[in-house]
Amino acid sequence: MSNNKQTDIKELAITEYPFGNSERNAFINGYNKAKELHKNQTIELPSDKDIDKEATDLFSKTTKIYISIIQCKAFKQGAKWMRNKIQGGEQ
Repeated sequence: MSNNKQTDIKELAITEYPFGNSERNAFINGYNKAKELHKNQTIELPSDKDIDKEATDLFSKTTKIYISIIQCKAFKQGAKWMRNKIQGGEQ
């Protein structure tokens, strides 16, 4: 990932989650996971269902329910944003 793209996603994460470092990290992780899934799938990008399943798998092990829900939402948002950016749609 180029330094510019990494800076862009960090700035977006700060804009979306100005007070939550763990949520920003989940957003960035969602972005990175979507990018990784895209590398492995040359024909189609992950669907909303794929992203939702990955988020559920990652954050279902968290014992703090409130944090898990917020991080799961941030992860999904980051992953879907990246997928849409790859598709050339709205960001």
